Amino acid sequence: MLWLHYTSQSPFSTDSVALTDGFLKWTLINARSVCNKLNEFYHFLYGCLFDVILVTETWLTSKFPDSLFDPDNKFTVFRHDRQHQRGGGVCVCVLVSKRSTAVDVTLSNNCDLEMCCVDINCFDKTCRAVVVYRAPDDNSMPGIVDQLSSLLDVKGPCIIAGDFNCSNINWLSLEGPSEPTHELFLKFCMSHGLVQAVSVTTRGNNILDLVLTNEPLCVCNVSVTSPFGNTDQCQVEFTTYFEQVIVSQLDSVCSEMYDWNTADFNSMSEYLASVDWCALLTTNLTPDSLWNAFSECLQSAVDLYVARHNKRLAVNRTKDPGVQVMSYEPF
Repeated sequence: MLWLHYTSQSPFSTDSVALTDGFLKWTLINARSVCNKLNEFYHFLYGCLFDVILVTETWLTSKFPDSLFDPDNKFTVFRHDRQHQRGGGVCVCVLVSKRSTAVDVTLSNNCDLEMCCVDINCFDKTCRAVVVYRAPDDNSMPGIVDQLSSLLDVKGPCIIAGDFNCSNINWLSLEGPSEPTHELFLKFCMSHGLVQAVSVTTRGNNILDLVLTNEPLCVCNVSVTSPFGNTDQCQVEFTTYFEQVIVSQLDSVCSEMYDWNTADFNSMSEYLASVDWCALLTTNLTPDSLWNAFSECLQSAVDLYVARHNKRLAVNRTKDPGVQVMSYEPF
């Protein structure tokens, strides 16, 4: 039997529920060599309070140790340096207080992809972060989209960021030039339901630095700021949000759940067909008011034609004996 949590009224008292600070602060920068901009980079690491720093064109080699990259050891550093020539390279820096794990990036078709993938555990959710750099006129796009398709095959939010050098895509209309690289990349984004969050140009008249996600509602506060050091590409800062409900001093709680197996969908359809949608669209002139009116119509239909029952929900204890985490899974 299928049950959904009834959310129009909280089953908890205000004393038993608290929302944790579920925000992560990110930045994406194109460095064009970290080595000659260490002072600026240390400012990013230690002065800007970022949780995750994504870097393209690090220009690092194996001769440059992580101990010099992060001398205070406040971040877990994940790198993929270009192997056979100068330039390129990508890096992900995650605050050590956030649990993070490297994800293997298999080299496709013997192509040394400049890509780094990390799973970040935040508030009982795992967010997969991938940073990519593709040099201009590079023919690695088929390998990139193949590898990204494999990395996207996970549950949970994914953030794909970097410089793909696909500057001629219109991300509002999802149109691009009739050119193999742009067509392949745009088709990949559309087929995987990825939303591009950067709407302001990052170099000249082009949006080179991209932030793609499969869960756009978890990405907010996207802003394009001044370039890193003396580079000619702007930084992109953004925030991700993951909500967690904390329940204290309770082993279990009861909540009302919808019983969709017994729902009267025919009556629900007739009810929604009787709504004057034209009036709703023309009298609610802001996004918030339109969404509220639309939600109220759907909620009314559900309340009328879907039965509700009380169900006990399980609570998973955390390592802190005084705190339990609500799982929202009925048993």
